[in-house]
Order: sequence, then C-alpha cells, then structure tokens
Amino acid sequence: MADNDLLNIFWEEVSEYLSSLNEGLLQVEMVDGEEQHKLLTEMNRYAHSMKGAARAVGMGFIERTAHFMEELFHAALEDGFVLTPEVADSIYDGLDLIQN
Repeated sequence: MADNDLLNIFWEEVSEYLSSLNEGLLQVEMVDGEEQHKLLTEMNRYAHSMKGAARAVGMGFIERTAHFMEELFHAALEDGFVLTPEVADSIYDGLDLIQN
C-alpha cells in the first residue's frame, strides 16, 4: 500500500475518532454515574486508538495529543479526576488542533 493511501485511511479513521470524541465530550458534561462512566470508557478507547494510528503513520503531534486525552479520560475513570468545563475546553482545543 502506498504511503499516500495509508495516510488517507489514517485521516478517515481520525475523522471518525474526532467526531466521536467531540460528541462524547458534549454528552459527558451532561450526565453522571454509570452513563458518564460508559462515555468516558468509549472516549478513552477512541483516544487510545487514535494514538496508535498516529504512531503507525509517524504523526507524533497527534500521538502525543491523543495520549494526553487518554490520560485525562483514564484519570476521570480511575482516580476521580473531574472533567471541569476548563478541562473540557482544553480537550476541545486539542481536538481542533488535530482537525486542522
């Protein structure tokens, strides 16, 4: 497979992750309990998958940004870290940077 083909597949995949993460982040701010836990688990998986895909094609910035998001979602799931509006804004900024 040509590098260009691989990059096109990568961007299609990342576009889906970005969409899912944006939507999930909007929803997670409005729910709590088990519903929030389920959303955070999905978002953690999307960030993890995006990180791996970025590593595979040498997109270090996206890999690092996705890793940061994954760490935040993991902390919210396991350590009681709260995704405040300010934290959510930082995640949105990261998603926008990847998109652009």
